[in-house]
Amino acid sequence: MKFAIITSDRNAASVTIRQQLLKRYGFEDDRGIYRLVHNGKIISMHSLDRELLFLENIDREIDADIFIFASTHRSKAGVDAFTVHSIGNWGKAELGGIGRMLCASPSGLLKSAFLHLKENSLGIEAVQEATHHGPYLGKPGMFIEIGSSEAMYLNVDAGAVVADAIIRSINDCGKQDVKSAVGLGGTHYCGNFAKIMLNSDFSVAHVCPKHNLADFDIEMLMQAVDKCIPRAETAIVDWKGLGERKESVKKLLADSGIRFFKTSDF
Repeated sequence: MKFAIITSDRNAASVTIRQQLLKRYGFEDDRGIYRLVHNGKIISMHSLDRELLFLENIDREIDADIFIFASTHRSKAGVDAFTVHSIGNWGKAELGGIGRMLCASPSGLLKSAFLHLKENSLGIEAVQEATHHGPYLGKPGMFIEIGSSEAMYLNVDAGAVVADAIIRSINDCGKQDVKSAVGLGGTHYCGNFAKIMLNSDFSVAHVCPKHNLADFDIEMLMQAVDKCIPRAETAIVDWKGLGERKESVKKLLADSGIRFFKTSDF
C-alpha cells in the first residue's frame, strides 16, 4: 500500500511538520519528492506551492492509495490543539471540495493518528473535528493539523508530535481490527465521539455535527456509510446533540436500515 503525505509551502504548520519528518525519518530526495519505505510501507512526501484545501483531484497527479494532508488548524479561540478529521462537505462547499460530496475516509488510519496525538507529552489537547472541507479526491484521505496560532505552527516540538503520529499511524495500518461508524450530532469538536474512538474498537470517521443536520438526508447518510473504509455498518448518535432533529434523524436511520447506537450507550 502506498501512502502520500501532502504538504504546502503556503502553510506554516505544514512546513514545520515536513521539516520534522525529514529530520526524524530517513526520507530520500528523489527529484523533489521525498520517499521512504518504513516497515514495508511505501511513503512519499510532496511539497506543493498550493493551498491544501483546494488541491482538487490531487490523487490524479500523485500515485498513492491513501492521502494524508499535514496542515494548520484555525479556531476563533486560538486554543493550542492537535486535530484530525475526514474530508468533505455536507452542504455547500465553502473551503474547497464539492458541495454535498464526501471523500473516502481511512477509518483505521484516522483513529490511529488520533490515538497517537493523544499520547503527546506536550500537554496539548488532541481533538477530532467534524467533516467540513475539501479538497475533493477519489482516494481515501484525512487531515492532521497543528492549531491554532503562528507560534504553534512554527513549534518544532509540535511538528515532531504530528510527524511521529503520521509515521506511527501508517505503520499501524493493517494491524488494527477497526469498525467504522458515522457520527451524527453534537458540536464541531467531537468530544463525545472522541471518547468512543479512545475506548472502543469503533472509528467514528465521518461526522455530521448538529449545525450541518439541515443538509443531512438519506443521500448523505448512505454516502457517509459507503465512504468509510471499511464501510460503516453503524451510526452513532449524540442524542442530546441532535436538538430539534431527534425524530427526523431517528426516522431516517430506521428507513435506511442502518443500526445506530447513542453515545450514552458507550
